[in-house]
Amino acid sequence: MNRYLTSLIIVCVLLFSCKKEHPETNTQNTNSASKPFTTDYYGLSIGSYWVYNIYIVDTLNNSTFQNADSVWIKSDTVIRGNTYYAITGESPLFFQSNALMRDSSGWLVTNTGRIMCNNTGDTSIFSTTIDTGMDTIYDAMQSQNYSKTVPAGTFTCIDARGTCKFYKGYLWGNPRYLYNFYSSGVGLVFETNFYTSNPNHLEMRLVRYHIN
Repeated sequence: MNRYLTSLIIVCVLLFSCKKEHPETNTQNTNSASKPFTTDYYGLSIGSYWVYNIYIVDTLNNSTFQNADSVWIKSDTVIRGNTYYAITGESPLFFQSNALMRDSSGWLVTNTGRIMCNNTGDTSIFSTTIDTGMDTIYDAMQSQNYSKTVPAGTFTCIDARGTCKFYKGYLWGNPRYLYNFYSSGVGLVFETNFYTSNPNHLEMRLVRYHIN
């Protein structure tokens, strides 16, 4: 599956649709941009999980709840001498479900070499995608931290943001943005998607989590 479907932009980050019940354990949020990405911004350890609520948000910022989804790390595997963690979920809407990921000197990467995020302070563009229905999508870390409030609490986050530039004449704002907020000690806190044919967007908001 491509990261961006023909009519749906697929983001970075984690998911889902898990029917299992998990204990409501929220790990204390301690933020430090200098800490290693693996342990502090993604929770790459077997048994860690995240539960999210998914909403459709209209142009007046009205939110309509869609469903609750989750993602978890079920195992790890060694590929070419590097340990990858199997991130498991059932929803096709978010790129990070059913992926293998590892830390590479502060860069979160998949087994195919796709870069998802970094905690190195590098704000240069790390991914460029040309996709059907638009012009170009650029992914880059933002230079500042953000405070984000979700059902699980308020977190200080870094943002791996996608900037989506469309062809001339696109109706719903140009560019549009894909937000991917990660918090130290927590993982992915907040993420957005949108349909290219619609001004509304999807939001994934963290409800609870456990870092093993």
